[in-house]
Amino acid sequence: EQMQTGEFYELKSLSVQRINELEIKALRFIRSRYHEVIGDKNIENNLQEIDDVHSSRDIATDIMLYGELARYKSLNFYHLGCLKLILQRSISLPIIDFWINEIDHFIAHERTDLIYVDDSHKEFEQEQRIKLQKFLRENYSCVDGEEESEFNLVWKDQKWQLKNYRVCTEKKQGCQVEMTWFNDESKAEFVEVFFGEGLIDAMCEVINRSVKQAFKSISKFFLCWTNLKSDKVSTEVGGTVNFSVIIQHKDNFYVGQYQDKDSTKAILGGCISAVKKMLENNPTNIKNMVDENILPHKIKISEKARISTTQECLEVLVESGRDELYAVTSGEFVNWWNSKIGQDYLEFNQVLIRDKNVKIHRVFICENLSEEVKEVLSKQKECNIDVHYICRDDNNSIDKTRWEDWSKTNFLIYGETLMAEKDIVLPMEEDGFISFRYEDIHQKKQKFDEMLKYSQPWLTKSRVMT
Repeated sequence: EQMQTGEFYELKSLSVQRINELEIKALRFIRSRYHEVIGDKNIENNLQEIDDVHSSRDIATDIMLYGELARYKSLNFYHLGCLKLILQRSISLPIIDFWINEIDHFIAHERTDLIYVDDSHKEFEQEQRIKLQKFLRENYSCVDGEEESEFNLVWKDQKWQLKNYRVCTEKKQGCQVEMTWFNDESKAEFVEVFFGEGLIDAMCEVINRSVKQAFKSISKFFLCWTNLKSDKVSTEVGGTVNFSVIIQHKDNFYVGQYQDKDSTKAILGGCISAVKKMLENNPTNIKNMVDENILPHKIKISEKARISTTQECLEVLVESGRDELYAVTSGEFVNWWNSKIGQDYLEFNQVLIRDKNVKIHRVFICENLSEEVKEVLSKQKECNIDVHYICRDDNNSIDKTRWEDWSKTNFLIYGETLMAEKDIVLPMEEDGFISFRYEDIHQKKQKFDEMLKYSQPWLTKSRVMT
């Protein structure tokens, strides 16, 4: 009666003995939709009511309800709605899925008194199995890797060997990577698993977690840039896949490279190659990456390393020839420029102007000209920076779409050789990108020129500095 009225939460009051009785009567077969639906078949219209009740239930109740539903030979719309929600929760809560499978195992091997009227369910199960296998072949691929002696992680006196790995890819959805690591000396073993949007992201995250699990005190590294290419134009057999990767750990960068006929193994080898250098404290100098053209594309730089990396790149580039620097600052920039990192960066700007004869042009985007904003602009002017500003309160000609874009824009470009951009998520976050691609630089220069047309020059110097 409670099941038919949808008052599932009342079933929590059942005794342990009653719950055990229900589990014994459970039938896994209801998951296959074989049962005839009785009553109202318009399930979707009633799911909201069921979901409201379901969200407040605990795991034990879900398992018990699964057993309760299993004893029915046919299900009405309330039953099916509840079943659907239990199975949805079992995807994210492994313990529910575990007990569902335990019940199924019991039924398959222990029960002799639950007999179907006929064998039509067997035909239905076989039909579903064939459909499932076809779906998996069309939408998933799985690669199992054996132990590779060169795929190991060593730090101080500890060594972990990659025992095996598995990669399962779901087309257009994501990728799951699983790695098993083994310590030959201690005989310890652990497994790390991660599901990500793509193979490379998932691979790096699993290795990140593996490093943390193996060595405890090692902090997380960041994926900056990857390049995967084949030495064959087509995918003919025998082609070699070359994978290059750059990771960032704290303020340092590490380059990994690997090649193999199998693309999955090439990606794995490249990632572990970079991590090995990280554990050996063998970084690649940013100057070498520029000189050797290792950074031909846009790469992500995380945390405060974005500023230091930009400065290192500029130091290299200004030595090879003088050019002009164009920059845009927006958001809550007052706090940033007044912070330690902002003050150090402004001092670096002064060095470029004074010692390297670099001309710097900077446009500030602000909502209004508060006293704090004026002080920041004046200090920049005092450093002989060509300062312009766009104030929303003073400029009604900027449409809403353009302003929403500009008010979240922070970048600099140096001639035709460098573009550095801050990714604004939180005002004081430092994540961003660096690129040496002409397309990126040219696009930002066009944007700067457009902003300059709407801007006004700032002529007042700082009262504090004067």
